[in-house]
Amino acid sequence: YASPPIGSIHAAVWDLTSSDGLPEGIVPGSVDIVVLIFVLSALHPDEWTQAVTNIHRVRSSLSTTLIDI
Repeated sequence: YASPPIGSIHAAVWDLTSSDGLPEGIVPGSVDIVVLIFVLSALHPDEWTQAVTNIHRVRSSLSTTLIDI
């Protein structure tokens, strides 16, 4: 999509359980929409805390999160 009418779209593949930081180009609190399809069900329960922590770090204060377990 060469000329979006408003804003921009950026998708990233990222190990949600990583404690090594955020994906390149993503700063904390800058993501407006987080979509997780079959993500949490694919993780070991021991990894859920880090995953939710990382989701919380990237979300902006007015963001929307869609989780499909």
